Amino acid sequence: MRLFGTDGIRGVAGTYPLDASTLTRIGQVIHEDLGAGVVVVGRDTRPSGRQICEQVLGMLKDADVLDLGIVPTPAVACETKSRHADLGIMITASHNPAKDNGLKFFGSDGFKISRERAKQWEQRVAQTPEISSRTSLSCQTVSATHYEDLVRSHFQQDWGGLKVIFDLAHGAAVNMVPRVCRSIGLDAQYLAGSRDGERINAGVGALHPHKLAEQVLSQRADVGFAFDGDADRLVVVDRHGNCVPGDVVMYILAQCYVREGKNLDRLFGTVLSGQGLEDALRGMNIALERTPVGDQHILDGLRSTGALFGGEPSGHLIQMDLLPAGDGLLAALRILRHLTQDSDLIVKARQAVPSYPTYESNIQVNHKPDIHDVPALRDLAMTIERALDGTGRWVLRYSGTEPLLRVFAETKNMDTVKPMLDSFCRIAKEVLNG
Repeated sequence: MRLFGTDGIRGVAGTYPLDASTLTRIGQVIHEDLGAGVVVVGRDTRPSGRQICEQVLGMLKDADVLDLGIVPTPAVACETKSRHADLGIMITASHNPAKDNGLKFFGSDGFKISRERAKQWEQRVAQTPEISSRTSLSCQTVSATHYEDLVRSHFQQDWGGLKVIFDLAHGAAVNMVPRVCRSIGLDAQYLAGSRDGERINAGVGALHPHKLAEQVLSQRADVGFAFDGDADRLVVVDRHGNCVPGDVVMYILAQCYVREGKNLDRLFGTVLSGQGLEDALRGMNIALERTPVGDQHILDGLRSTGALFGGEPSGHLIQMDLLPAGDGLLAALRILRHLTQDSDLIVKARQAVPSYPTYESNIQVNHKPDIHDVPALRDLAMTIERALDGTGRWVLRYSGTEPLLRVFAETKNMDTVKPMLDSFCRIAKEVLNG
């Protein structure tokens, strides 16, 4: 069975691949790789996090384990590199509900491990026999001092009295963000700031910004920022209580780079990045390079070209001049820095990025065949592609972490294409659940 998805390992805690047997075998494979190496580990607030930590790391008989406790995913990436560790492990299921959990892995360079290394581990875990015993976990508790120093070194400034609200999603950001904001002189308010992991992402955070929007309006705040469960994702709410589209947030950050005099001739998005963003960036002489969905693909593009910035409409935003990982806090602070200089920054960006009609649907599936191997879907897909030729585009992809087929389309002629898309989704729901 498949172990790694698009972003590490993820599932329902206590079931495959997060059952005790699989987790101990994962730990054994890591032990064989690292021996007496150094491992940095962090987690979000989910109740299952500590047990998963013990089951995996209990196999690392010779390694020095540095436990950061509850921290955002990017803090693990930063500390892994800064402490010259051999591996970083973040225990989180990101935006998923509390019953889920997962594992993200970082190499000694602070980047997520390669797909090749993940595939090797997956094969070796499958070949590793059942393990009946393990050692008790022994680790050293440390603070994410290098990450906090990174934030302070770039964002210690006068914030001009901005009124800011952060939605912490009852997740990994609950300790770090308030502490760091105090240290840089940013006086902010916080929602969903408890460490109650049973409530992580429950009606709050990046996937549910409505409560943040209500607070921004009622408190007359200048801006609101929502994180997901591990704080590697950012959603922005403007002063009018409107959720800012992900493509507009990308454009805002591109503007920030230009205002700072940084050389930004290209940035990386995904196949879900809109035509409006591409058109707006072209007006700034910035090319939009599209990759497959997933921040690993964004990172591949950034590393291979030396580009500074990339991200996804969902809110994963990677600023290579700061950290080679998606980081909600660092993105929020960069936007805030420029809001102190231009209070209409977000309003102007919304006007600059044109919006074209879009279509999105998530279809629950029981299996994931190649669409071209399903005649009923293949033929209709070809009809849709012909209808979109020259007027728009569409993307079909299976989720790497959930049993979903995601359908996305963008076209100026949506009235013509929408009935075809509706038919495709209806047939897909029938065929892929048979």
